[in-house]
Amino acid sequence: MRFAVAQKQTDDSLTLINQRGLSKPYDPLTGAACGGVEFTWTAAMVIEFVSQSENA
Repeated sequence: MRFAVAQKQTDDSLTLINQRGLSKPYDPLTGAACGGVEFTWTAAMVIEFVSQSENA
């Protein structure tokens, strides 16, 4: 169950980033990009998600 929740969070995060760009932050209700764009911490999340899925 925990793995399924973690995988859904990863998948949803990657979908949001793909659709809305590397924003900081995102509106929690609409998913709209807010504030600045092209933040490296968001890019770092993508790198971590991809590396974890490759190592699974």
